[in-house]
Formats: sequence, structure tokens, C-alpha cells
Amino acid sequence: RQDLFNMSLVHRKWTPEVRRVLQRRVVISGPDELVSFLRSVHCGPHVRELILHVTKEFEDNQLFSSCASLFAGLFTYCPNIQSLSVKFSGGTKRVVSVESTDAYRIMVSRSVVIVKQVLGHIATHLPQLKQLWLIAGSFYVPGHCWAEVCNTVAKLTSLQYLCVAGTWGNTFAVTHTIENLSCISPPSSLKTVEFRSTFTLFENIQSQILTW
Repeated sequence: RQDLFNMSLVHRKWTPEVRRVLQRRVVISGPDELVSFLRSVHCGPHVRELILHVTKEFEDNQLFSSCASLFAGLFTYCPNIQSLSVKFSGGTKRVVSVESTDAYRIMVSRSVVIVKQVLGHIATHLPQLKQLWLIAGSFYVPGHCWAEVCNTVAKLTSLQYLCVAGTWGNTFAVTHTIENLSCISPPSSLKTVEFRSTFTLFENIQSQILTW
């Protein structure tokens, strides 16, 4: 890496190509770094590995409404990501769900909305993704989000490895959601699925569902 960096200092024409090699792996923590990265020369199709920390700052009033466009921009400008790790560390702010009606208001965590946005854009913009880590840090992801995970994975036709870790789902609500797996076909490329949940999610799930 040092030799490549030195090469970039020798001649300006070499700089862009060397930068692409050096910036294949990117770590982004929080919205400020994400915005800076999107505006930088480091953002582009040369990125192959990404570690994205989705922090509670994304829930702030000034940022929450633009989260979807930020994630869409990230995965659109970096469509060749092959290894992606997303760590969710949400807060407690809540918002009215899109499923609400005039008679019934459904309040959900803003973090849940953000999780679904991230998963949706991964499924749409990262066709070459081979490895995916979904990590719930200081944020508890409710069981119904498993439907989004399953739908996302089913669309990643190059995915080989999936790891779900942290506080995902719960033992009394997740089984019904997981049953939806029987209606979704996983990608034939998927070889390994690893669960590192802090809850005993899978004790009562039928074996045919887990063999999805």
C-alpha cells in the first residue's frame, strides 16, 4: 500500500488509478461521514468492501427524511460492492408508520424504518454482493423485520454468505414471520447462513423452514 501511495505522488495522471486500488475497502460511521464520502473522489464503482455503521444520528429530524436518498446514493454509486457489513445502532425516536390509517395510527421506531430502507436499497442496487453481515448493536430489531431480510436475500442472486447477529426478533413473534420463507426462494448461490442472535429465536421453528 505504501508503494502505491508513493506512486500517486510521482505523477498526477497516476493518482486516480492508484486511489481506486487503495479505496476498495471503505468504513463509514454515521451520516456526516456518509455525506462526505458521497461527495468525495473515493466514492465510485471501484469500492468492493464496505462497513457501514448506521448510528442513531440518522434519526435526527433534519436527516431522517433524507435517509432513503442517502442510502440509495451510496449503493447506486458503489454498485460493485461484494462484501457488506451493516451495523445498526438506533435510538428511541418514533414515527407514524406508512401502514397507518385515519382511524388507527401505528407508531414505529425510526430505526425500524431505516433498517427497512437499507435492506430495500441493498436488494435493488447490489446485484454482485457475495457476503452480507447484518448486525443489531444497541438497537432491538422487531420480529416483523425478518420479512424484509428474507425478501432482500432472495433478490441477491450472487450472495454466498449471510450472517445475522445481535438483537434481532423475539421468541414469541418471529415464528409467524419466518414461515414466509416457504413462499420465497433463496438464491442458489447462498452456501452459508450464520445466526449470532442474542435471543433463542430458532428453538421452536420447524426444521423444513430453517433448511430454506
